[in-house]
Amino acid sequence: MTNHKNIPAATAISAEERAAWNIRGSDYVGKMVVPWYRPGADPNLRYVVTNVREDLTPLSPFPSDNFKNYSDYVCIKYGARVVNNQQPLIEVRALTSRINCPPSGVESESPKKSNGVGGGKTAPSLKFLDIDPMKSRGPEIADLFTVLTSSRANDIVNYERLETLGDSFLKFGVSLWLFVKYPLLDEGKLTQLKGKVVGNRNLYYSGDHLGLGSRMKASDFAPEDWLPPGFALLKPVKHFLMDNKMTPGMFYGITLSPEEVHSGLLSRESIARMEEIIVAAMDSSDGLPLKLQHRSSPFLGTSSVPDKVVADVVEALLGAYLKCCGLRGAFRLCQYMQILPPKLSDLADILDKKPPTALITDSPNQFDSRKLVKVDEIEETLGYHFNDTSFLVQAFSHSSSPHYLTDCYQRLEFLGDAVLDFLITLYIFDACGKLSPGDLTDLRSALVNNITFSCLAVKYGLHKHLICRSYVLTNAIATFAERQADRGHTIGAEVFYLIDESDVNVGEAVDVPKALGDLFEAVIGAIYLDSGKSLDTTWGVVYRLMREEITNFSQNVPINTVRTLYEKFPSPIPKFGKSQTLEDGRVLIPVEVITNCAIDPERKVFVGVGLTKSAAKLAAAKIALRHYTQNR
Repeated sequence: MTNHKNIPAATAISAEERAAWNIRGSDYVGKMVVPWYRPGADPNLRYVVTNVREDLTPLSPFPSDNFKNYSDYVCIKYGARVVNNQQPLIEVRALTSRINCPPSGVESESPKKSNGVGGGKTAPSLKFLDIDPMKSRGPEIADLFTVLTSSRANDIVNYERLETLGDSFLKFGVSLWLFVKYPLLDEGKLTQLKGKVVGNRNLYYSGDHLGLGSRMKASDFAPEDWLPPGFALLKPVKHFLMDNKMTPGMFYGITLSPEEVHSGLLSRESIARMEEIIVAAMDSSDGLPLKLQHRSSPFLGTSSVPDKVVADVVEALLGAYLKCCGLRGAFRLCQYMQILPPKLSDLADILDKKPPTALITDSPNQFDSRKLVKVDEIEETLGYHFNDTSFLVQAFSHSSSPHYLTDCYQRLEFLGDAVLDFLITLYIFDACGKLSPGDLTDLRSALVNNITFSCLAVKYGLHKHLICRSYVLTNAIATFAERQADRGHTIGAEVFYLIDESDVNVGEAVDVPKALGDLFEAVIGAIYLDSGKSLDTTWGVVYRLMREEITNFSQNVPINTVRTLYEKFPSPIPKFGKSQTLEDGRVLIPVEVITNCAIDPERKVFVGVGLTKSAAKLAAAKIALRHYTQNR
């Protein structure tokens, strides 16, 4: 067992001591800090340093207009004076006050800032793919404990990292299964089916069937939830309440005599009063019994676990099996949990069977791919030689393409999106082990999104080979490609403020043509199929194309747009409105931002659209940030 040290109490530090400090930012990464200057110097206010911002000092402009700079913020907010205005700033994340020891990941020595991501040109191996499930004993007890522990339990482990891994596998596995099982369905119908299979409702049913909710550690220990040994409700009363979904709280209005309290025996009057309350509840106008979610639920030996948490545990369990049993082991767990129907998901067909050619013409011998695309030039760019160039032609064929030798790229895009997400998540999960679950999600979102893929498509000149008969699209692609060329094809945090078609419901607001990201995804899908469904071969190509972005983003993880919006406008914080579902199934969410509160408050509402609520929320925040960035 780990012998954790107690955390010392915070003590005030004199200005003379602070002036004599020689501050080096690298000394703080991975260390725990306590803000002693806050009122009362509460030792429970503890943070771990996740990054040192050498580009910022106390004199750097504050994110909002409420304060001039960070030094001004500390002075006004806490009445403290910053002695050294040349020191770098630190980024931190809060630690729970429930545990009086450094949690896992907070080390005594500073970890390397690279997060373990290498800069070599050869693609690192993805070790989880090579595991033979027949030689694996399955997840260890510690892994299962991690899977069943919620972040709200405030323990030293929780399922969030494994959930990220399991989520990416689930999307890949379901996408591949649908692609193989339904060869005639278009991308739109495939996406709808995938949404139903990987949705929280379906995952909840799978988890509830195994009773995962009842096995979870879903909340931290609290005295009010604890029952003394030997204390229990009478079994008939307990079973009656549980069968009728009632809580002991409905009896709070009954006053017991001291004799009843000490003896535990109720008088006839108290029992009669209880019966009256039960009858009244059963005969209530709505005809529904009281819900079991109540603070008195521990008296029944029950606890409330949200459906989404059960769904998250299912994804974490898949992540644990992928980590210990490999790809096939995780697929078999999907079958066992009936996420995928066992009779319709033969692993040999899904993972091993050679895919058919992409040609739909009756005369394959007359097919000459070099008349449609520059095969040699594309292969040299990708560093991959196609065995069946029909996949290459399909990957570059827009829905407006004038030929009918292959289908358009939409089905390949559907598959390639899942393959990219899975491969990149596998790599960063293993290579960036020191990242928190939140940072891991932010890194995954920064690398796997339509804007990043669009930038990569024009960076490698793939857009020049797109077979398309749409002047509007061609013109939009040329404009975006010229903009990226002027920027030297760099992909930085500011790129994520650009708007693509999936973010809005109005075409005029689009900066990035969605077709570019779709093209990049389709190319990766084509390589995956042409290589005989080899994830290792596909990863080699992906890493060569994205090595610079993976390395840079891993060293300095971009913050997601919602968190950036909150940091830019801390008071009052932006308010997201109620979501609405559009006719095409996408979700629309508005966000209200109030600025210049002290002088002349100005309210603006921005609307984002996405396939899910979280995606729509990110899109709304992105559009708001874009507005205020352009109108400084």
